[in-house]
Amino acid sequence: MRKVRRADVPTLVEVLARAFDDDPWVNWLARQDGGRAGAIRRLFRVCLEDLALRHDECWTSDALAGAALWIPPGQWKVGVWDQVRMIPDAVRVSGVGRVLSIGKGTATIAKAHPKERHWYLLQLGVDPPAQGKGIGRALMAPILERCDRDRIGAYLETARESNLGFYQRDGFAVTSEHPIPGGPIVWGMWRAPRG
Repeated sequence: MRKVRRADVPTLVEVLARAFDDDPWVNWLARQDGGRAGAIRRLFRVCLEDLALRHDECWTSDALAGAALWIPPGQWKVGVWDQVRMIPDAVRVSGVGRVLSIGKGTATIAKAHPKERHWYLLQLGVDPPAQGKGIGRALMAPILERCDRDRIGAYLETARESNLGFYQRDGFAVTSEHPIPGGPIVWGMWRAPRG
């Protein structure tokens, strides 16, 4: 595994779009019209370029088969200026009529975010043909090893119930459940350091 480089972004946007094509959260966020595919790509471009890469803790494989986008302790909140700057992207992803309801749904989840210092797994996705081969687990490993070494927790959210067992095998436990009005259920999961 290696860190994501800027040159990897176009390929990883496509990989993440395929990985999350049937994800309940992404499909709630993204417009459901002829612009859906472009909206999902824009969402992952924003996640990579505007939210995660600045921290230099995004991991991929040499074949770019997937990506883990990690946010370091104390850095997960998006500042007011960045929120304002990302409004045009939010409109393109969700559609102008849904931006406020999306904002309310995401605010509910943000309020439940742990207060303890932790690494935040913003996104983990593996290209569907490469799934089931241990790539996702390997993508998480560099930061989870750091969590164990530094005695710090890790946190993530998922809206795909089938992901719960995958994350539980790496020590995550469900700590919260958020039914989003008109949207999916989102589970918050915490991992205490091991060892």
